[in-house]
Amino acid sequence: MIRSVRKKHSRPERVNYLASVSDLMSALLFVFILTLAVAIIQARTAAGRADEEARHAKEAAERARVALENLNQVQGRLTIVEERLEGNSRALKAFLEQLKTSLEEQGIMVDIDTVRGVLRVPESAVTFGVGLNTLDDSNLEKVKIIGNVLEKELPCYQPLSMKEPHCLEMNPNGNTLDAVFIEGHTDNQTYRGDLTGRRNRLLSTSRSSAVFDAMVVGRPGLEGLTNIRNERLFSLSGYGASRPLPGHEHPTPTNDPANRRIEFRFIMTPPAISKEESRLIRSDAETVHGS
Repeated sequence: MIRSVRKKHSRPERVNYLASVSDLMSALLFVFILTLAVAIIQARTAAGRADEEARHAKEAAERARVALENLNQVQGRLTIVEERLEGNSRALKAFLEQLKTSLEEQGIMVDIDTVRGVLRVPESAVTFGVGLNTLDDSNLEKVKIIGNVLEKELPCYQPLSMKEPHCLEMNPNGNTLDAVFIEGHTDNQTYRGDLTGRRNRLLSTSRSSAVFDAMVVGRPGLEGLTNIRNERLFSLSGYGASRPLPGHEHPTPTNDPANRRIEFRFIMTPPAISKEESRLIRSDAETVHGS
């Protein structure tokens, strides 16, 4: 009897033990499923972010490609403009050297500055009397000789230049002149007691005007020359003592013949920039500032 009773009491304990194991397995399974769900959600989120980042990277790569393409186009256009500028510089240098040679063959010694485009006629070549704005017969003849040389060479740099052999040789690319300035200069000595420099400016202007009158006025081969805007090519100005030559700057009034001179300044027509080139340049500038 005692044994049978014991057996009856041992069965519930075994059932409870199995139930506990079953609950534990269910809990572990739930945790596993929850963890798996979280992992799947995280993986999908990461994949979505990766897709978004990939899309952004693709868009950025496309923008970079377009920017590089525009930059290459701008650089190409600017290279063309730079070549035009260099062509102007080469043409102006050849022009000034030819003028210098031609004038020296006529006994008129001049200097040239190919960087600034200047033909310099020193006082030793063309001389005005002290404080005067008139030319005597000898110096008037020299100015006319300069005019003869210019009348021969300048037509080669007109918008519709004559196709003469020497023009094709001197100016093969058809560069044109935009302006020719006849400029008067004085030293820094006071003129008639004026300490402001005004009288020297007036004197230098009247001297350049005298050269203009003697050389250009009444000479159709020079007076009728124009630039591409149909403006007269020749003009004049006077600077007084405000533009001394390098190495001839003086802090006090100085009698310096080198600064008393007439200069011819030649300005080449700047290279044209097309609307497309302007658009590309503006677009590139905006891209650079925007970045």
